[in-house]
Amino acid sequence: MTATLSSPPLSLSAPRLAAPWRWRTMLLMAAIAAAAAAVAIVTTTGAVSARAAEEPDWARLMLGMAAIKAVLAAAAAAVLWWRLGQPITKRLAAAYIGGLSLMAGSTAAMAMLAVIPAAAIAFHAGEITLLLLAWRDGAGRMK
Repeated sequence: MTATLSSPPLSLSAPRLAAPWRWRTMLLMAAIAAAAAAVAIVTTTGAVSARAAEEPDWARLMLGMAAIKAVLAAAAAAVLWWRLGQPITKRLAAAYIGGLSLMAGSTAAMAMLAVIPAAAIAFHAGEITLLLLAWRDGAGRMK
């Protein structure tokens, strides 16, 4: 008889978890990368609105809206920082990071006064994604 080494069988009921620092690092990197990508795309394509020079009041309004969206994205990042410190599946963590990346990238594009309708749609898509994920998450529910 020979002894064989084998790994434990994979179970569908026990999701694989990763270290919290890994998810938190990925959260920061994704948010920064999304914002930087939005800035790079806007500056290289010249998509900055010409309307900003013609209507300074409109530009101030849009920058104010971008600042409010930046505060919302920062609040979402703070909540996700906490959530990613708890046990979480890879799929859920990746979805959370994707939702925040949408919010961060669209906020940067909106702050540059470029592609505002598309940036607004992307921001709200990320926001709704995070809200739906949090609703269906199940962490912290009383048993």
